[in-house]
This record gives sequence, C-alpha cells and structure tokens, in this order.
Amino acid sequence: MKAIKGLGVIFSVLFLVSLSYAQSMRGGAYQGQGPRFYDKNTVTTISGEVVSVETLQPRRQGMSGLISVNLKTSSGTFVVHLGPAWYFDNHNFKVEKGDNITVTGSRVTFNGQTIIVAAEVKNAKTSLRLRNDDGFPLWSRRGQ
Repeated sequence: MKAIKGLGVIFSVLFLVSLSYAQSMRGGAYQGQGPRFYDKNTVTTISGEVVSVETLQPRRQGMSGLISVNLKTSSGTFVVHLGPAWYFDNHNFKVEKGDNITVTGSRVTFNGQTIIVAAEVKNAKTSLRLRNDDGFPLWSRRGQ
C-alpha cells in the first residue's frame, strides 16, 4: 500500500514539475506568490475547436509530456493544459486539431494571459475526468 501511495505522490510531483517546465518554455511562471496550478474558486466551462495540440516535454528524459491545446472559443482562444500524455493514453482518449471539445477547469493568469488548467474534457463521444472536485489530479493518489 505504501508503494502505491508513493507512486501517486511521485506522479503528482512529476506532473507539477512538467507543468512548471512547460510554463517556463512559454516564457515565465505564474504571477503572484508562487505557482498556482489550480484554484477551485475560478472554475469555468468553455467550448470550442482545438486549433493546435502540443505535448510539452519536460527536461528529464523518461517523463511523460504535458498535453496542452489552444482552444478557439466564441470569446477568444485559450491555452488549456490538460494533463500528462500517459494518462490520456491509459484512458484511450485523444484530442486532435479540429476536434470540438468542452473543458471544465480553473482559470489562472500566466504571463498576463488567461489559461485553463483542465479538470474535465469532453468530446462528441465521451469525457475524461482529470481532477477531483478539490482540484487534485486523478492520476495521483490524493486525487482518488
């Protein structure tokens, strides 16, 4: 049981490191006092067309990349951070350019730009829950 709990903690830390690295690759870090990856007080739902999909690679080899999309909505285009690629692979959920999706997640300010840290993503066929109601990733032990 300790091993399973330890793996959940490791994956959570790896995701946060990946997200932090992904943010630095885009030119900075979250504004404010330290990183804020999810704020359950700013949860919103947006829908639109995926105009691009990136898998942001961490500095360390062997770590899974972070899936990030640019989502064109009626009110503008948003960067949406979905989660680790391995989590999507394990759930046979694909997000591709041209897909129409709905994302529920937390709005955070990054380099003066609003991004969404996803808690759930839906396409025409199915949905994938990424975080629990408190914002903890479901790929971590704490999120379950």
